Amino acid sequence: MLERTSAGRELPDGLQRTLLSTWLRVLLGAASTVIFVVVAAAALVGEDRVLQNIAPTFVWVVFWVGLVPCVVLFGNLWAVLSPFRAIADAVAW
Repeated sequence: MLERTSAGRELPDGLQRTLLSTWLRVLLGAASTVIFVVVAAAALVGEDRVLQNIAPTFVWVVFWVGLVPCVVLFGNLWAVLSPFRAIADAVAW
């Protein structure tokens, strides 16, 4: 029978404080919101040709292909990178 192992080891205190800090969450949320607005604007009013518009490339390559390995390596990054959560946090604040 397989034994359950721990979920991992903890990060050093300084690194853990930095990664879980409010300012980093606000910074990443603001950056993801700006990127979301740029990609949405490019999708709505950009060129009709796929190779000259950043929206299809970003959604398929960066978001779908790039986010999956990052989530596998680092865990649930979407909780921090979600522009919708960042906007909701800004409205609630």
